[in-house]
Amino acid sequence: MRTEGAVTFPDLQAFLTDMRARSATSYRKLLDAREGHLVLSEDELASYERQSIECAVYDRLGPYAIVATEASKQAHAALLTLLLSNTRRPSGLFSSPTDAYEWLLTQAVPGKL
Repeated sequence: MRTEGAVTFPDLQAFLTDMRARSATSYRKLLDAREGHLVLSEDELASYERQSIECAVYDRLGPYAIVATEASKQAHAALLTLLLSNTRRPSGLFSSPTDAYEWLLTQAVPGKL
């Protein structure tokens, strides 16, 4: 997934809905957050956090690699904190897509050897 322009609450909801509908929550994911900016209220972020926790309760979550620049770390700070604090999945923050991809390949996918 790649962020561009404004990242809104409906964008995040659509992503979660799509992942669950495709039974893809256990797959490895790479988020390229070098562009775009987060446009969420505190209530929307709290709602997304609740939905993410619910997803983690019912589904196995695969590893998550996030690529960000210093500027995008600030633009996405609230969401990055939420994603990186989820202890039910391995996650990492990288400055290079290549490093993120290589790290993902070393991470086990839940339910697969």
